[in-house]
Amino acid sequence: MLSRGEIIFKKIIEKIIFSPWPIWNPIWKFQSKKNKLSLPIAAFLISTLYISIIYALSNNFADWRGYTIFSSAIIIDENIPFIKNSIYIYGTYYFLFIAMALSVPLNKKGLIECIFAYQILMLLSTLCFIIFVLMPIKVDTRIGLDTGEGLVATLFEILHSADPPYNSWPSLHVLHSIFLSWILVRWIKQSQGLFRIPSILSNFKLFVNHIIPISIWTLSITIAISTMTTKQHYFFDFITGIIFAVIGILILKKCIDHIEENYEKIIEKLES
Repeated sequence: MLSRGEIIFKKIIEKIIFSPWPIWNPIWKFQSKKNKLSLPIAAFLISTLYISIIYALSNNFADWRGYTIFSSAIIIDENIPFIKNSIYIYGTYYFLFIAMALSVPLNKKGLIECIFAYQILMLLSTLCFIIFVLMPIKVDTRIGLDTGEGLVATLFEILHSADPPYNSWPSLHVLHSIFLSWILVRWIKQSQGLFRIPSILSNFKLFVNHIIPISIWTLSITIAISTMTTKQHYFFDFITGIIFAVIGILILKKCIDHIEENYEKIIEKLES
């Protein structure tokens, strides 16, 4: 028999993770009457706005406070080369968010998955923000970098001025790129979103089951590695980012199973 505390905890988990949040109800009703694409677009805008604002606030707060809990630099970091052109790969991270929104399957089941995927994305990010504030680590790898001239130098200048050297672990770049890539592979295989496999190629199983997933995961891995070759993150941030991403994927898998088992109840809740 569960204790009162365990019952309360279970209910909180059910409401936060395994139930659609109330914010989705008006959006769900709107997409049902107008345009299904409005839900993925709204989810993209809400999550992007939330993550961007809280990230900026927590990072600038850490920069103002100037406190670091410990140094996570290890010998591996000293042996990872600075590759200035990897700033381009680092920047492709932002396109993953757009690709995610555009690949959402535009049917009821796909839209429900979209809701849960964005909820987990925001919950994971929130957990990271809490860590950034409570256990900050300053990244001291930017000093003396030769960024050269031209566009690459300009991109680094913009990055460094907009992104103080805190909010290091777990790396959101690594966490998000892996988490979003898993979702992209799942949804693009279904090919029921705006961003889908061309019909001429959809019958080629090698292309659908191997070439596309390998391409997406290759991009994800190179983005994750670029966090270190641009000297934005330590190896510790890279590893913890992977751990958090895997946790997020496992939770989302459970949410997908939950959708299968409680499909009608979830629809009823969204339409209430």
